[in-house]
Amino acid sequence: MVSLYAMLDNANDLPSVERFRQYYKAMPVSLQKSFDGRRLDKALAVNESRNLNNQHFVGSYVRGLAGKTPAGEQLDAEQILKRNKLTLVEFWASWCGPCRMEMPKYYSLYKQYNSRGFGMVGVSLDINYNKWVQAIGEDSLRIHHLSELKGTSGEDIKRFAITGIPANLLLDGSGRIVAVDISFPKLQKKLQQAL
Repeated sequence: MVSLYAMLDNANDLPSVERFRQYYKAMPVSLQKSFDGRRLDKALAVNESRNLNNQHFVGSYVRGLAGKTPAGEQLDAEQILKRNKLTLVEFWASWCGPCRMEMPKYYSLYKQYNSRGFGMVGVSLDINYNKWVQAIGEDSLRIHHLSELKGTSGEDIKRFAITGIPANLLLDGSGRIVAVDISFPKLQKKLQQAL
């Protein structure tokens, strides 16, 4: 029961959906058919559907990203993409607990593979500038950062149909989307193979 409630509380954590589905299947049938078991099944199905639906972006091209850096400047996303073989665009926010746990993991891959052509850009859904910048500093995320400071009303959030965070896009050097919401283990494997 404790595991069931923990998964219910974190059912919107996209990187965990696949793992949670495996745990759900391993539960006793009586627990799966309980009221809360059915709630978890439905919550996981919503995010599985979102993961599946967002795959239609694979093959599309990203020519630029909206938002400005913490210094208030435009970021030349096209130049960053050209510089790297693969670039992860990670959508997050200072107030998002799962994002704050995921970003350092992806950042560890950035530090490991950056010299071999892996880049990373953080796109924040924050509205409050100070909280955004404070979170960047607290988590020591030395990557390119952007935010429109419009929360879920931002141009990129709408353009890429981001309905929950953390979320990400993996782009190649030409700006083509090669993966949507790629998990840490899958990204790690891809980087090992590609770089």
